[in-house]
Amino acid sequence: MRMLFLSAAALALAACASGPTGPDAAARFDTFQAIQTNDFRAYDKVQVLKPVPGPDVASRIDARTVGRRFDRRPISQQDVDAKMNDLYEDLVRELSRHAEIVDESGPGIITVRTIVTDLDANRPTMAELTDNPGLSLQSIAAGDAAVRIELIEDGQVLAVITDSDNVNNLGDPRLAGVAIWETADRFFEQVARKLGDLFAG
Repeated sequence: MRMLFLSAAALALAACASGPTGPDAAARFDTFQAIQTNDFRAYDKVQVLKPVPGPDVASRIDARTVGRRFDRRPISQQDVDAKMNDLYEDLVRELSRHAEIVDESGPGIITVRTIVTDLDANRPTMAELTDNPGLSLQSIAAGDAAVRIELIEDGQVLAVITDSDNVNNLGDPRLAGVAIWETADRFFEQVARKLGDLFAG
């Protein structure tokens, strides 16, 4: 009986923790511009394109910043590629819960095109240590991550989404024992879940 009770309690907690689905899930993003529709529940096939870095992120790849702009943290091509792969895997995992992942685009198929518009680590990366060897490995930053997502059917943009992490200070308790890419990794998982919820009905 105790095991059954715990299972029921766990299910109840899971239900409470889940957010809105379908069109109601659009409100969970920072912005959701419905150009054609905000209801994606009828779509059962999704093509997920590999995320790409936006201009600001791309301009910082292997950048040299010492003696220049302090706020432009360099990032290596290897780290950018790894983070694009991580986000792609998160998107595929969450969207596959609600739709079939396909390789082609076309009528009745939603193509997800994602641009990573901001990306910063919580701890110094190898690119930063190469750029500034005096950095301490124990340094902690709030980190950052943001995306622009276009939902497209057969070449027509149906909706445009922007979303970003909500960690904005070093006092945030989620930064305790923080990993190098803690903020970005957590945000990628969250935005993928929210996107998946658009297709849940």
